[in-house]
Amino acid sequence: MDVTGYADFVDPIDYASEIARRQPKRVIMLTDPMDRIVEARFQNEFKAALNDAGVNVEQRKIAAADTDRHNLRHAAIIAGLACRIDE
Repeated sequence: MDVTGYADFVDPIDYASEIARRQPKRVIMLTDPMDRIVEARFQNEFKAALNDAGVNVEQRKIAAADTDRHNLRHAAIIAGLACRIDE
């Protein structure tokens, strides 16, 4: 069982090729290097897997405000809105 309490863990790396088949226009990954829930090294491995599958990923390293350094929800909303403005 992982830290979320769920027994049916899903590793997003397993879906890198499926994500690539969907040909996303833009992928922005937000990473706090001090994340205590999903360590940055695992996020970096996911980025590398997406790159290897042909997906261009823009990784932005920023600090989360919560004690686990994981909650980047507001930053993700802002990044998503910025993408919409760029279209």
